[in-house]
Amino acid sequence: MECAEDKKEQVKELRDQVKQRWSTIASDWFTRSLANHLEDMQELHPTIEQLTKMIKQFKAGYQEAKKDKGLVDFADLEHFALDILLEDKETQTASSIAKDLQEKFTEVMIDEYQDTNIVQETILTLVSNQQDGGNMFMVGGDVKQSIYRFRHAEPTLFIEKYKRFAREDDPGYRIDLARNFRSREEVLTAANYIFRQLFDQKVGDIDYDQDAELIYGNKDYEQVPFPDIDTELLIIDQETQEQDTFEEELENEQDLEKAQLEARGYATKIKSWIGTTEIMDKHTGQPRKVEYRDIVILLRSMTWTPTIMEEFKKQGIPVYAELSTGYLAAIEIQVMISLLKVIDNPRQDIPLASVLKSPIVGLSEDQLAKIRLAKKGASYYQALKAYLKTTNDDSLQQFVDQLQRFRREARQGALSTLIWEIYQETGYYDFVGGIPGGRQRQANLRALFDRAKSYESTSFRGLFRFLRFIERMEEKGDDLGAAKALGGTRRCGTDYDDPQK
Repeated sequence: MECAEDKKEQVKELRDQVKQRWSTIASDWFTRSLANHLEDMQELHPTIEQLTKMIKQFKAGYQEAKKDKGLVDFADLEHFALDILLEDKETQTASSIAKDLQEKFTEVMIDEYQDTNIVQETILTLVSNQQDGGNMFMVGGDVKQSIYRFRHAEPTLFIEKYKRFAREDDPGYRIDLARNFRSREEVLTAANYIFRQLFDQKVGDIDYDQDAELIYGNKDYEQVPFPDIDTELLIIDQETQEQDTFEEELENEQDLEKAQLEARGYATKIKSWIGTTEIMDKHTGQPRKVEYRDIVILLRSMTWTPTIMEEFKKQGIPVYAELSTGYLAAIEIQVMISLLKVIDNPRQDIPLASVLKSPIVGLSEDQLAKIRLAKKGASYYQALKAYLKTTNDDSLQQFVDQLQRFRREARQGALSTLIWEIYQETGYYDFVGGIPGGRQRQANLRALFDRAKSYESTSFRGLFRFLRFIERMEEKGDDLGAAKALGGTRRCGTDYDDPQK
C-alpha cells in the first residue's frame, strides 16, 4: 500500500512511543512473580490486621466521644433519620412517621440529584408519595458534574431514572434542560467534541449523544462578533516528560504539586497573551490588546486557589480571588500568627516548628529533625533548648533570646506595639516586601497591626485573648479581611486593587 514517506515516519514515531511506554509499564508492574506477591502479602498481613483493629477502635472511640459531648456529624444525621423512617430495615418497610410525612408533603423537590447517595435516596423515597407518578421532582443537573463519589454519591440513580422516564409506559416524565446560556458557541463546540471522545457507558456512565450535548443558547454573544476564536486544550502529562529536559531547572517538576504545575501552565499562557493578543472591548465594540483584568480562571473548587495565587505572585502576575479565608490563609499572616502563638506559649510544637522553618529563622528540614531527636518525647521547645546545649548555633540562640524578650513585652505592653517591634527586629516586614507580591504581603502585615490596634480599643486586652479571637473566627469560617468580592462564581482573576492606593 502506497503512503507518503512523512506520514509513514509519523506513524512509526507514534508506534515507537507506544512500544516504549508499554515496555516501561511492563517493567514497572509485571516483572514480579506470583510467589513474590504472596510473600509480600504474608509479610504485610500482621500490619494490615493491626491497622484494621486500630480503625475499629477509633470508630468506637469516636462514636463514644460524640455521644459524651452530645454531638453528631452529617453521616449520623442521615442514619438517625433512616432509623426513624424505617419500621423494618430488612424489608425497607416505612414507619408510621414516614407515612405521616408522605401525607403531609405535596411535593418533594431535590436539587443536584446526580450527587445523591443510597442513604439519601432511601430517605427521600420514604417521605414521598410513590403512588402513580409519585410527587418527587428531581433537578438532576448534569451527571457529568457528579463530583461527590468520595461521599458515596451514586450517579447511577440519576441515570436509571433518566432512561426510565423517557419510556412512554413509565409514569415518570423527563424534561431536558439542554440549552447553555453561559458560554460562547466556540466553547460549547469544543467541549462537545472532547466529551464525545471521552464519554460512554463504561467511562462516565452515559453515552454522549445528541441528547447529552451542550446546546448554544445565549445569542447575545453574536451582537459582538469577533473572528478567529480558537479553543485550546492544554495537557500537562507528567509521565511522558523526559527527565533530561529539566536538568537545568532549580526544581524538578516531577516533585511539584499538580496545582503548581497547572498554575505554571496558566502563567505561561497568560504571559504569551499580554501585549500580543487582541480581544473585543464590550464597551467600545472595538478590538484592543488583552489586559490582565480581562482574564479569569474558573475552578471546580477553591482548594488550589492559594497555590495558584502564590505561583502567580512568583511569576509577577497580579492576581486576586474571592476567598473566604484569603487573609488568614496568607503565608505571611500564618507565619506571624504562629510566632504570636509561640510568644504566648512556646510549648506549642507545630507553631514553633513553623516559625523555625520560616524566613524569620530559616532552619532546614534536617535541622528540624535534629532538634526533635535532641529530646524525644518532650515538647519541641524543650527539645530546642536541649539541642542548643549540644551545638554552637548563634542565630538559633539569638532567636531563643529574642523570643524570651518578646514574651516579657507581651505581658507588659500593647499588642500592636509588640507586632510592629517583631516586624522591625526580625526584618520580616522588609523580607516579604522583597519577594513576588511584596506590596500585597506588606499590606497584609500592616492590616494585622491595625486589627490588633482596633482590638485593643475595645474592652479586651492581651495576646492570649487576641489569639483566641482569631481561632474562634477560623472555627466559624470567618476572616479578618477578604479579597475583592467577585460575586458567586468560583474564580481567580489576574488583577487586584493596590492596597497602598
